[in-house]
Amino acid sequence: MHQRFKTALENMRYCRCTKEDINLLLTRVCRSAADISIITALNATKAEDFARMCGQQLTSFEFASIRRAQREYTSNDIGPNMQRVLWQLPPTLTEHHSGILMLCRGMPVLLKYNEATELCATNGAEATVIDWHSHSISGGRQVLDVLFVELTNPPRTVQLPGLPVNVIPLTRNKKRVSCTLPANNMKISITREQVMVLPNFAMTDFASQGRTRIYNVVHLKHCKNHQSIYTCLSRSSSLDGTIILDMFDTAKIRGGTSADLRQEFRELELMDDITKMRLDGILPPHVHGTSRAPLLTSFRAWKGARYVPSHVHAAIDWSDVPESEIAPCHDMTTALTALYPSQISGSASAVNNEKNKSLGSSVNARDPIRKRSRPGEQWTSRPTKRPKTIDPTAYDIDPLPQLAPLAHSDTNVSRARVGLVWDCNNWSCAYDSILTFLINLYADIGADLFSGVSPGNIFMDLIRTRLPLCATDNGAPETMRDAFRDVLSLRSPIRFPRHGQTMAAVSDVISSLFYCSVPFARGRMTCVACSFDSVHVVDVTHSYAWYLTPAAFRTHFPGQASLTSSEYIECLLTAGINAHCSTCHSMNVVHILLEHAPPLIALETSVVVPIRAEAMLQLPIGQRVHTWRLAGAIYHGFDHFTMRYVDIQGLTWYHDGDITKNRMIHDVDITNSPSAAANARGRVATHYLYALVQ
Repeated sequence: MHQRFKTALENMRYCRCTKEDINLLLTRVCRSAADISIITALNATKAEDFARMCGQQLTSFEFASIRRAQREYTSNDIGPNMQRVLWQLPPTLTEHHSGILMLCRGMPVLLKYNEATELCATNGAEATVIDWHSHSISGGRQVLDVLFVELTNPPRTVQLPGLPVNVIPLTRNKKRVSCTLPANNMKISITREQVMVLPNFAMTDFASQGRTRIYNVVHLKHCKNHQSIYTCLSRSSSLDGTIILDMFDTAKIRGGTSADLRQEFRELELMDDITKMRLDGILPPHVHGTSRAPLLTSFRAWKGARYVPSHVHAAIDWSDVPESEIAPCHDMTTALTALYPSQISGSASAVNNEKNKSLGSSVNARDPIRKRSRPGEQWTSRPTKRPKTIDPTAYDIDPLPQLAPLAHSDTNVSRARVGLVWDCNNWSCAYDSILTFLINLYADIGADLFSGVSPGNIFMDLIRTRLPLCATDNGAPETMRDAFRDVLSLRSPIRFPRHGQTMAAVSDVISSLFYCSVPFARGRMTCVACSFDSVHVVDVTHSYAWYLTPAAFRTHFPGQASLTSSEYIECLLTAGINAHCSTCHSMNVVHILLEHAPPLIALETSVVVPIRAEAMLQLPIGQRVHTWRLAGAIYHGFDHFTMRYVDIQGLTWYHDGDITKNRMIHDVDITNSPSAAANARGRVATHYLYALVQ
């Protein structure tokens, strides 16, 4: 029986369930179930019934809500009438952060925030309410201060001093929430402060991912497609523990998937086979590539287009499918040419020449990309902004006179500090932060020096040709950003979503811009077991974006809470990267030797690898010691990225595309204070950006 259920799930993944699979699933359909959290496409709660059944009194805790300033900055208050409306909105209209949290002791809850990963208090963890501390506000309403919960089956036992086993405290957190008013679909963006939990009588298919449930109760009636149904049912550890509430549309799990999804599955199977061959040491050296497209192209040239790994499901077997279904994935030059045929030059062969590792492509700056207009909007020129009344105490703004002339002689570059306006409809803050840094760095160092940043990178070439316009054309920065987003989204729509209120990871954006086709360093490894000496190509040798793993930090800095920028780099280059020996497969350290000074260095920091940013870095390369200055930092918090830029005169500037719009404001000095550099207006640093001192 267990094998039949496993087979049904495998077929469901590819939307190819048979009649036997469906008959097996229908045996698990019933009309009711025990009091167990239900997985469904639409969430719902039954707090009142639970409290009555347990003989407990239900207590209502209200969010402390503050309007997030959008157009005027003089007030953050919400009127009492609007506050009552926002409190009564259901979680489906408030991004699953309800206005009133109704709790009682013993109630199952679902954590909605990564409180502390070391305590297993992560987003989606299940728990039970034990007790709470609260205080009263006007009108006798209760506001939750601390909620004590007992984790349900955590991965490991958690013991805090003075608390029972697996009991942890949860405190209030600020969360920016977009609320939709049902009367007119009007959206209001507010900041809510509350303990981030929800009653756990039901969870969505999305929230259930990563769980294994002994008793899995699912409601499949509202699932949109076979992927949603598969997610719900694959949480089960057995068929006997699976209960399906009510009937569901079985047609959604039959008939097969789309051609695009089948192609994606096929490429993933090939990538999995390539990884296994490389691990086993049987992959020939001519099969390689810096991205999926050239890697699969070289692999198919070796194995043939009809090669199918032995473990592939019959639903995606491509040994007998038409040629159109197994066409190789497009490289980025093809995608760029399709998007902007009049602006991309250079042949595809130059881009895919793995021997030279060149992404050779150029962009015609005389034919600028026009931003796609939306109905009712004018993009030919930006309307004059009316003056904003900004509270200096709220944003720590110090009025500052105009900047002194720049050091270089490029008279075409404006001295003003330029930022990008945040796209609130298609969230752009990850792009705004790094592009604002590049725009101002270009204004400081000039076109000649900036030409050495990321040579051969088609994404940086796209940015580089448009930077001169950013200081003179009001709409140029946003046009440049949107063109950049279009190209990245073609490369990976999931990692770089183009539309909607979904954020991209700023680390991915930085990596795409800071990759160099020609290495500026080399990695060498000498095996301690067999003494085999080999050269290794690792990300550090080709990218300015450097990342030290938490494991390396804990190993080489035991008991140390943080490390300086110099310590971070020294550990990364001398002991932070490990690789398997190609001869005996033992793990060894890869030593990185810098051969050329990278013009930029981006150091990724986090709560597990915190960096104390230094104003200057010095690294010996050959016979010379090179110096880099702290030129910027990127911050994240409340689902939003912001940044600081340090100009060549040592002045610090702050930019938030939602608040400061297309300008930057003078900020506190971060070059002489690591604590000041670590935080910016409630957000924490994710990257420190260093620029080479010429």
